[in-house]
Amino acid sequence: MQDEKGIKIVRAYGNAQTDIQAYADAGISKQQTYILGKYAGDDNTQTVGDDYTHHFTTVVTATQEAKCKQK
Repeated sequence: MQDEKGIKIVRAYGNAQTDIQAYADAGISKQQTYILGKYAGDDNTQTVGDDYTHHFTTVVTATQEAKCKQK
């Protein structure tokens, strides 16, 4: 999802069913919607699981650098 200012959101994290709907409404894919806790995996979302270190090294660090510029 990219807004009119050029900000591209590549992943979202939450822990509630309302987060799942809000991210879907914002155009963030379920493949990039990570839900923690009792709703993890609901509605085809992704789960971080019990090992955040594994998630961070395999998902977060693999994400291309944003290369944002300040004006």
